[in-house]
Amino acid sequence: MVIIGVSVLALTGVFTFSLAQAASWADPDKHDLPQPDDRGKR
Repeated sequence: MVIIGVSVLALTGVFTFSLAQAASWADPDKHDLPQPDDRGKR
């Protein structure tokens, strides 16, 4: 049961992180924040 709970928490964290990334890309005011894919281009 503990393993299931940890995996659910991990999936929820990844889902929330992807939602936050999508929201930051959709909001032009937040584009000055460093994005993970911009690190290789700079």
